[in-house]
Amino acid sequence: MNPGIKVTLVGTASNLILSVIKLIGGIIGNSAALVADAV
Repeated sequence: MNPGIKVTLVGTASNLILSVIKLIGGIIGNSAALVADAV
């Protein structure tokens, strides 16, 4: 696999995972700021 494509896929996957974690944390903690940041 092309190194540029691999870096792009890893970056996209990590951003998606962090966004889901922020969304769940914002919902559990009732934090509008975290939910907005996740979106």
